[in-house]
Amino acid sequence: MPTPVSIYVDKIDATLTLRKLTWSKWRQIHPDYIPIFQDWDFVWYLTSDYYEKLNLDHAKMYMSLFGLFGPHNAYDDYKCSYQYKLLIDVQRGDKKFAHALMLMDIKGNMPYCEYYRPLQEGEKPGIYHPTNDEQLTQEDLRYCTIHILAYIQRFFNAQRPAFNQPFFRFNPAGYVIYGYENKEFFQIYYSYSEEGDYEKFEAAIEAYKAKPELDTPMSKLFWEEEEIDAFFA
Repeated sequence: MPTPVSIYVDKIDATLTLRKLTWSKWRQIHPDYIPIFQDWDFVWYLTSDYYEKLNLDHAKMYMSLFGLFGPHNAYDDYKCSYQYKLLIDVQRGDKKFAHALMLMDIKGNMPYCEYYRPLQEGEKPGIYHPTNDEQLTQEDLRYCTIHILAYIQRFFNAQRPAFNQPFFRFNPAGYVIYGYENKEFFQIYYSYSEEGDYEKFEAAIEAYKAKPELDTPMSKLFWEEEEIDAFFA
């Protein structure tokens, strides 16, 4: 498995250690975690402003996530083109606890962070809950997200000069195709307002699939668990 990623969040004096989870590992821990209500005002800030400041788009984001965490093997391939599941070990002063995180490009939007925290006694599993403020508040999670995305941006900037692996991916719900071809990152949103637009989008996908130079590991939609293990061997 990939090397864990450690990020220091100075605003809350905490160190986050991110570990990528396969689908089977996610299923093992999932019953013990509950999703935290999404911070939609903050999501709007990310998608309308922060990603642009970081100069990150879908292609650059996926290149960075693949470089940091490798391939993944379970997601809704209509709504998403990827979904990374991460376990976060948090060290804050003398306290140690865990959260979990999903990064996904729902319906062609730039990814936002869906956080999970450990289920507490008396809480109902499987539904959204507020933060556990004794561990991380909503504001704390905002700082965590900012630092995680900034880390991804720094990784991209460091790897970009040597990167040369063509790939393409697509998000059917978002009418977007993106990737790396002819030494350039690209991202194309297709129209979906006219009759026949989806057929044009599908035709564009098939045209990319037909290019042998784009048949690379980063273009592969799903990986079996043993394939992921072999990738990191």
